[in-house]
Amino acid sequence: MGADGSLVAVTGEELVYIPAVPVEKIIDVTGAGNAYCGGYLVGYSESGSHKEAGRYGAVAASFTLEQYGALYPVDNLRQRALNRLGSIE
Repeated sequence: MGADGSLVAVTGEELVYIPAVPVEKIIDVTGAGNAYCGGYLVGYSESGSHKEAGRYGAVAASFTLEQYGALYPVDNLRQRALNRLGSIE
């Protein structure tokens, strides 16, 4: 859903809305969906929650949007990711 966020669907449960993580400037959308999927898998493996997994996915995608290519600065990446995760409670 792009800037509108995402919906997480689980059989037998209500849809869960996950807001998009705001970024200052979108440079390239290539790979954002793949990053979301990777973040989702990590979030689900760590929490067992589809909602939390969607939040992780949104954060992962947000970093991808800010640059070209797959490599980005990792300085304080964990703290920046936690800050973004907290912004979409």
